[in-house]
Formats: sequence, structure tokens, C-alpha cells
Amino acid sequence: MVLDTSTESAIPFSMNVPAFNYSEEAHLLAETPLSELSTETSFKLSEMLNGRKILRHAGHDRNWRGLAELAKVRNFCNNNSDDPMHTVLSQWTQRNIAEATCYHLLHFLSKIDRWDVSDDIFTFLGK
Repeated sequence: MVLDTSTESAIPFSMNVPAFNYSEEAHLLAETPLSELSTETSFKLSEMLNGRKILRHAGHDRNWRGLAELAKVRNFCNNNSDDPMHTVLSQWTQRNIAEATCYHLLHFLSKIDRWDVSDDIFTFLGK
């Protein structure tokens, strides 16, 4: 299934299955703040998104920079940080609490065309 990631209503692939759309898990995930991410999930995000190489998709960088831009915290993140993805998560939860949810994380990963990351962390998010 191909989703049009140019629209605001695009649903992350991992969440686009009928059983998920009606489950209690879906509602919990939509409401779960990023501050509740496990260490394992945060580590996996950093491992997959901290790359120095910059690839673009639909006008967005496909690494931590793209997430920072979509989360509106790009100005608060440093390129020279040892773990810029951790900084993105930290700044996002501090500066935009209403949108700093697991649902938005998955949505933004779909917008930067990082389905691989979305799929890899989805099982961690269910824990």
C-alpha cells in the first residue's frame, strides 16, 4: 500500500491496518507522550536517525533534521551534538507538549519517508 505523504492526513504504514484503527492500542498510542518512550526506543531512534549524511524526501531531510523541522524545534538542535536525535526528542517534549506524541512521531517519520524506522520502533511502542 502506498500512502500520499504530501497530505497532512497520511497515516503511518504501521498504523494503517483495520485491526489497529479500532483498537485500544491505537488510542493509547495516539495519546502517549514522547516523554514515555522507553530507553530502548530512544536508542533505536538515535541509532537510525543520527546519521551525518543528508538525504532528502519531499523537501525534508530523512534524518533527525527532518523530524526537528516538522516538530518545530530545528533552531534548538545542534549539528555537533553527540546524540542530536535525543536533543530533538527532549526539545520537542519541552516546547510542543500537545504534539509530542507517539502518533505524531510515526506521522513525521512517514513524511520524511523513513518507514524502516517506523516499522522498527513500532513493536517497542506497543510495550
